[in-house]
Amino acid sequence: MYILVSNENYVILGNATFKLRIAFVTESIAQITFTKDKPFKSSHSLIVTNQHFFTDYNFSETALNFIIETTALKLVVSKEYGAISYFDQNGKRLLQEPERGGKWLTGKTVYNSVVKNSARSASNNNIDAKRCSIMSRDVFKAN
Repeated sequence: MYILVSNENYVILGNATFKLRIAFVTESIAQITFTKDKPFKSSHSLIVTNQHFFTDYNFSETALNFIIETTALKLVVSKEYGAISYFDQNGKRLLQEPERGGKWLTGKTVYNSVVKNSARSASNNNIDAKRCSIMSRDVFKAN
């Protein structure tokens, strides 16, 4: 069951395992971020150039759903599963995740391949030199 965690500049909903952040880049563009057992990334994106959020949205809730809406977009989030339905300003459904949630994260470990110095000198910097893998970080694969 998802509960409201925060409603300052963006909405954060969470349950025992996952957190779902809904922020608006503009009144018609929602940025959805989903994480498992980790905090949201706080550093700025190297891809997204707009670093400001649109904060003139309305938040409400019913017994079954959270409702976040702007003048152009309405998001309805299931309290039970976190499934999001997207509607335009006329109430026309644009997109709907499955009732079971539609978002899964699978943990993955990212490794960096490093050429051992001894192998590099022995093979004259051959690209096929003996390599070893060093764990770099844990990430999630969205399914």
